[in-house]
Amino acid sequence: MYDRISEIAKLYVEEQLKSLHLCNGNDFPNYIALLKKLWQKINFIDRTIDDAIFRSILLSLLPILWDLIVTMLYTTILFTDTLIQLDI
Repeated sequence: MYDRISEIAKLYVEEQLKSLHLCNGNDFPNYIALLKKLWQKINFIDRTIDDAIFRSILLSLLPILWDLIVTMLYTTILFTDTLIQLDI
């Protein structure tokens, strides 16, 4: 029973991460910090999301107005490279 609850908790945190869209006007550095915190939480509870998948999640959550930037950022390999390109 507890394993099932634990699995539900893991899925819940992962869904939190995947549904945290950036809205225009939000503080981008704080948004990134929140995403990283959720990513660390997911990895801590043993539901690993690797760097490339996290980068893809981040890029998918950015507003449509960012599409040109997102297209260029898909060429980066690591999440840290993506942040460097975003100048964070």
